[in-house]
Amino acid sequence: MTTHRKLLKEKKQEAKGPLDKESHAAKRMHMQCTYCHKQGHLSTKCWTLNPAMLPQKLKKLEREDGRNGSEDSMNDVS
Repeated sequence: MTTHRKLLKEKKQEAKGPLDKESHAAKRMHMQCTYCHKQGHLSTKCWTLNPAMLPQKLKKLEREDGRNGSEDSMNDVS
């Protein structure tokens, strides 16, 4: 019985590879966020809903581009 389990485990490891990654990407394209309605993620990983989850690189780019708060400041007319 142990050898049978070992063979099954080896077959599963062999099956993983480039095709496995493609199928993962294909699965992601079928996901749709219920918050922002974009494909590829769920609301639990949504950067719009959870801005703290935004990667540091992107936060830095937003600051450099002046996107943070620029829309709000344009809407505030005194």
